[in-house]
Amino acid sequence: MALLERSDWYDIARTTNWTPTYVSESELFPDLMTGAMGVPMEQWESYPVRYRDHLTLVDRFLAGHIQPPNLGGALQYMGLAPGEIGDDAHQYSWVAAYRDQRAEKKAA
Repeated sequence: MALLERSDWYDIARTTNWTPTYVSESELFPDLMTGAMGVPMEQWESYPVRYRDHLTLVDRFLAGHIQPPNLGGALQYMGLAPGEIGDDAHQYSWVAAYRDQRAEKKAA
């Protein structure tokens, strides 16, 4: 089987859409889930070609672009020093409840 370049199959894959026949469009794609706000499906904008080769942060981790593959590597990749990421506004007081639950489970 021959492998295609992304540019060769992208337009084909994008245009092989199917049309719902057994359910209504609003049932298949509820506004709450799609955010379409009543715009018919044929008017939806397709994923722009300019984003087709974009890699998400997870894609970059998996491709090995971020080294070391941990939070420190991600911060370095984004150009953020540890002091620039900030602290929790409540000084992580919300963690105390979980820490206490864990300690209670260990003691039991």
